[in-house]
Amino acid sequence: MKPSVLFVNVVWTERYDGTEIPMGNFRYLKTKRFAKYGASDERLFVQNDGLHYCGLGRGAINVEKLDAVFVAKDPRDNKHRVVAIFRDLSWKTDGKDGWTNGFARSDEVTCFPVDERIEVSWPPGQQNRRWARGGPSNNWPDLLDFYERLNSKLPGSRTRTRSADESQLLELFRSFEIEEQQRMLQQIHRVIRDQKLRPVVLALWGPSCAACGMSLGTQEDLYECEIAHIHQVRDQGADSPGNALPLCRTHHWAFDQHLWGIEAKSKKIFVRSAYRNHPALLGLHQSNLKSVRHGAERNLDETALRIRWKLSLLN
Repeated sequence: MKPSVLFVNVVWTERYDGTEIPMGNFRYLKTKRFAKYGASDERLFVQNDGLHYCGLGRGAINVEKLDAVFVAKDPRDNKHRVVAIFRDLSWKTDGKDGWTNGFARSDEVTCFPVDERIEVSWPPGQQNRRWARGGPSNNWPDLLDFYERLNSKLPGSRTRTRSADESQLLELFRSFEIEEQQRMLQQIHRVIRDQKLRPVVLALWGPSCAACGMSLGTQEDLYECEIAHIHQVRDQGADSPGNALPLCRTHHWAFDQHLWGIEAKSKKIFVRSAYRNHPALLGLHQSNLKSVRHGAERNLDETALRIRWKLSLLN
């Protein structure tokens, strides 16, 4: 099934990063629902956990599959140019029959730098948006021809048909609320990072928990310990061996909950006073980190340790 295609008129800025005053008459106000993605008039195309977000403007959206082309009027010559394309997007609306200010999200997005924005002939009349295909009315063949030519030249353009399994998984993913989608994407990203970082960290420390020293593995060399980041990647921590250490699941969880931490200079473990007698943390307070490879703790990033120490309020 071919997607419906909607052209949406938005404000013009050069970077869409929130540092510029937007130009143009068409604005997406920073509503509470949209603001949590960091979006406003001048910051329309916001990335969050692999998904991009943008408003779709006011009007009915009663289609099954949708691509959106965002255009803006260039103040230098008053010509409309394409600033971003969202392909195979999902969307959400507030109100009855979809007649409301909706917002889109997609992981298949192309944003165009200023010098690569392609001119498009915007039809006269209604200025907010135009349906090139599949909308309730006002289908514009010229816009559809323009889009299909442009789409065929983009990196990652559709050169194959999704399998039935892929389509089913995509539909299932879209059925979840946005918060659940973000949680799932975070887990996927974590698995990908772990696959890259895990062998390096285990080579430095050995396959055992740096807190309690437990090593549990199979004959196939599959080990229970997980890779824990000291300064979280989501908070701009480095995805590097110096910012990571192996922990069993119990002590990984307790570390993430700030029940214990590592003093940056001495590299000793400090446990919150309320938990020092808990069976899972008993005996850890002021103990040294444990590793199969001697001196592994010297590789830890002291800046990351200080940041974590401050967050844990253990000082």
